[in-house]
Formats: sequence, C-alpha cells, structure tokens
Amino acid sequence: MNINILARVRVLDLNENLSNSFEYAKKLVKDAGRWILLVILNIIPIVNFVVVGYMAKVLEESPDSNEPPKLENYGGLWVQGLKVVVLSFIYMIIPVALFVLGFLTSFRYPFTAMGLGLTKFMIKGALLIVGAVIVAFFIAIIYVMALAHMVKNKSFVKGFALNEILNIIKCVGLGKYILWIIALFAIGLIVAVVNSIPYIGWLISLVISPLYMVFLGRSIGLTYAEGSVKAGLMVQPSTSIETKNVKYCIQCGAEIPIEAAFCPKCGAAQETV
Repeated sequence: MNINILARVRVLDLNENLSNSFEYAKKLVKDAGRWILLVILNIIPIVNFVVVGYMAKVLEESPDSNEPPKLENYGGLWVQGLKVVVLSFIYMIIPVALFVLGFLTSFRYPFTAMGLGLTKFMIKGALLIVGAVIVAFFIAIIYVMALAHMVKNKSFVKGFALNEILNIIKCVGLGKYILWIIALFAIGLIVAVVNSIPYIGWLISLVISPLYMVFLGRSIGLTYAEGSVKAGLMVQPSTSIETKNVKYCIQCGAEIPIEAAFCPKCGAAQETV
C-alpha cells in the first residue's frame, strides 16, 4: 500500500476522532447557502434521501478530504441515500418491530380507565421498547461499519460482508470501538433531547440535523479508515495522491505540500518522501 495512504490514516483516539469530526462539520456553517439548502431538502419526505446521500458522500471522502463535499449530482446523492435507508431498514427491522409492538401494546386500550389490566399492558409495552433499544444498540455495533463498508466499496452487498466488517471492527479494537459507538449514541441522545424542547425544539433540530449528519459521516469515515487499513481492506482514493503533488502530515493528517519538511498546521517534522 502507498506509504502516503498509511500516513494519512493516522490512528486517532476517541477525543481526536470526535474533535476532528466536529471541526469538519463546522466548516459547513461557513457555507450558509449549502447549509440552508440541506435544511430545506431535509424537510421534504423522500427528497430528504439527498441529505442522507450527502452524509454518505462525507463518509466516502473521509479522511481523503478535509472539506465537506460540494452539494451536486442530486440524483446520485438520492440513490445513495436510498441505499443507506434500505440497508438501515434491513439491519434494524427487528428492533423497529419490537418498538412498534411495544408502542401498540402500551396503548392497546387508550380510552380504558386506568386499572390493573391496562397497567399490565403498559409494563409489557415498556419492556418491549426498552428491549428494542438494547437490541438496536448491539446491532448498531455491526451496522455502522456495514454502512461504511458499503459506501466505501460502492457496493450494496458489501454491507453484508460480515467477515470483513467484523475484521475491521477487530482491527479498530473492540473496546475502543464500543466506546466510540456509545459516544455517538450519547450525542444522538443530546440531539433528541434538543428536539423535545417545547415550541422551539423542532426548529433547532431542523437546523442542526444536517450538521449532525455531516459529523456522523466524518466520524464513521475516520473510524472505518483506521480499521480497514489495518485489515488490509483500505479502498484506494479515486484521485492519485502523487498527481496531486501532496502528502499528509504524519501527526495531524492535514494535506500538505509533498516537499514540506514540517507541517504548517501542527509543526510536526515529516518523513522524507
């Protein structure tokens, strides 16, 4: 594998991964027009697959690019978003079914006076919903890398290549990987809490959703890159690094001139190419 690719895919700890992803998402704010357009597209059912596809585009380009991709080729983004939605549905069909069953069980007799029978149904429903969340978490451990594997390889069936996916997770480190998944769940929970704020929560959520999705795409892309390169499954970037006449900092991963002896961003000394 090209030495520049190995240098580019630097091992990041959890804090570095999240910080890098946060800074990356902040760059979208600087392009207000693109941000607003993503917000508008995200409002419209079915059309919002474009936004999901944009998240996948972010994932695909990470860590090769340090800038959010242009919002173009809407048809291609929509198709990619559809693939992500279908993959998500297949992986999450069991917890979704449990959640729906729990919800229906809890409100089986919504207009019946409160009594022992109704309480029993509510308890059963609550247990099913809790079970759905637990099952979803464990499925997500595989699903997140399955999503990345599908996007990076541009192949829907790669989303079900379990041996390769599990090998990538193993190469990241199971403990580190699960902590990262928990962190993503926690951040998602914060977004959900914001959405529940009376009167204005839905509006805030609408505005920050594209930023959150870009953050997710970046974070997943960084984690996948680390695991896949160790597993020998790293997908070569579509643009040759040599033709771009650049290399990547061995310390912070920033794109720098190929002749640079020191990184202009972090100051780290570079290896001779």
